[in-house]
Amino acid sequence: MERAEIIDKLTGMLSPARLKHTLNVEDMALKLAKLYHADETVVSRAALLHDCAKEMPNDELLSVAASHELIYSDTLLRNPHLLHPLVGAVIAQAIFGIDDPKVLMAVASHTLGRPDMSIEEKVIFASDYCELGRSFNMDDIRRELDFNIDSAILMILNRKISRTLSKNREIAPESVLARNWILNELNTRAKGLN
Repeated sequence: MERAEIIDKLTGMLSPARLKHTLNVEDMALKLAKLYHADETVVSRAALLHDCAKEMPNDELLSVAASHELIYSDTLLRNPHLLHPLVGAVIAQAIFGIDDPKVLMAVASHTLGRPDMSIEEKVIFASDYCELGRSFNMDDIRRELDFNIDSAILMILNRKISRTLSKNREIAPESVLARNWILNELNTRAKGLN
């Protein structure tokens, strides 16, 4: 499916504000893809589709996730909004005909992250958080993105986890695992072991 077709279909699925966010994510993701030599086709498609399930009701997210055996933790069961990336990957495949595993993984991991993220996944993860339409201050992270995507991702994960803690909510284990992985990657590189 071509970009224009994807956007046309998304227009019927997403609110105007969510579609604007999606296009902002694509814009930032393509800039980061150039900077970090990521596959621009993968990044564009993943950016466009990353929130295709975001506005689904929780009961629908739970139903689709259950039918595809995507609920693998109690945290996801208790927080169905966290299922939108996984369900989004299902929708990207079923409705948009996407079969590229790189696109599907970037959609699936864009909110919580995961260990061993590809460069395309990192680009989508960072772009979703830092796109220019976001109202909260993240100038420090945006500056870091110009130099080191991994340290920027660590900053994002730290901020997401801190925000979740401040609201006294459950922390998704995936984000903790992603944070520890990226921290270890940065430490290993700093020691010259990688």
